[in-house]
Amino acid sequence: MPVDNDLYEREAHAWWNADGFLHILRVSVNPIRMEYIENILNSLGWRRTGLRVLDVGCGGGYLPEELTRLFSQVSGVDLSRASVAAALAHARLTDLQISYRVARAESLPFADASFDLVTCCDVLEHVDDLDRTLAEAARVLKSGGIFIYDTINRTFMTRLGVVFVAQDFPPTRFFPAKTHDWHMFIRPEELKMALLRQGIVNHDVKGMSSAVNPLHHFWLILKMKWGKLNYREYSLRTRLHLSHDPTMNYIGYGILHGQEK
Repeated sequence: MPVDNDLYEREAHAWWNADGFLHILRVSVNPIRMEYIENILNSLGWRRTGLRVLDVGCGGGYLPEELTRLFSQVSGVDLSRASVAAALAHARLTDLQISYRVARAESLPFADASFDLVTCCDVLEHVDDLDRTLAEAARVLKSGGIFIYDTINRTFMTRLGVVFVAQDFPPTRFFPAKTHDWHMFIRPEELKMALLRQGIVNHDVKGMSSAVNPLHHFWLILKMKWGKLNYREYSLRTRLHLSHDPTMNYIGYGILHGQEK
């Protein structure tokens, strides 16, 4: 079952709406991404000023807006024209200077070695060509630049939780049909090898785990389906945290071969 990436075109109006399912990414997932990014920058001793950053698959602008707290030059690209429009509109409302463009992850509209840091979060499991996507990220990265990603592991638990419970089973589903295809999920070792083929050496993988156990999580989903919780409330109660368990979601980074900064 192929993924339906057009849903981000149809649902773009919901990026900044607390009653929309996309809000889960903002409240439950985005904070842990920023925590991880700051941890990596601190551990590597990277300066913040003067760096150019690109977010591939920026959606409605959740991650680029947070990245502007750390960097002055942030760009974002997304395949969905409506999502890019939503990101631009929200940036204007909040007076943030972010450069957004419509583009495919497999064909980035930037010169070689344009960016110090490239992020690609909740995207790799949606692209048509993983190797081409990673090749483009490597191409636009400067030597020694960082590639930060998060994605979904291909395990029995993600088939059960992400696809069956959250997407396919009518009493519990809250994702639109075809949001994900389990066969497009990526095991960490597969991603490490794919990165290495493009000259990016993986340096770390961390799990992204829910703050609640699976049974409680299932109960919260039911409460959301019954109208007792909205997406924001559900997201706050199930926020992800860094862990040693990559069974469901995981986050990591690699460095493009060359002299590290």
